[in-house]
Formats: sequence, C-alpha cells, structure tokens
Amino acid sequence: MPAIYGVDTRAITKLIRIEGAVLGKIHVNGTPNVDFEDPNLRNLTSEVSVSERTVYKPSSGQTKCRILAMDFGIKYNIIRYFVNVLGCELVRVPYNYDFI
Repeated sequence: MPAIYGVDTRAITKLIRIEGAVLGKIHVNGTPNVDFEDPNLRNLTSEVSVSERTVYKPSSGQTKCRILAMDFGIKYNIIRYFVNVLGCELVRVPYNYDFI
C-alpha cells in the first residue's frame, strides 16, 4: 500500500489555499530524480479542444433552444445534459474558432 510520511500536509493545504493551484512533485530519497515538466509551458487548451465544428441535436427532433459552446475542455456530460435533458441543439466549436 503506497503511503507517505514526514510531510506537513497542513502546511501544504494552507499554501494551496493562499496561492491556488501550485506546481509540485514528491521526491523520495533513494529514487532517481524525474525531470519536472511544467504544464504552463504548453498550450493545454489546444490539447483538449476539438479541431472542427460539431453539431449535436436532440433525438426527439424538436429543438427548444440553440447553444454555442466554445470548447476549452467541455465535459461530455454537459453536452449530454443540454441535448438529451433540456432538448437543446448544441454547436461545439474549437477554442480558436474564427467567427468571421
């Protein structure tokens, strides 16, 4: 069973509350050092966004409303809720979609 000890988790919790999300890693003595990859140096939005426009329509065929969703990593459950539960047509576009 993996576990850690000797770490002041209260101090870590306070740091996260003050600073918000912070980068970090746990280094264990005796193990090789692993290179640290800073995710802030990558365009994460481009990795999670769709590459082209997609339209989702309710199966009933009747549309109550139409929603435009710019994809910055939208969850499929949100799409399913708007389409299947609320009966909306949802148009999903990439984060860098050209509206002109």
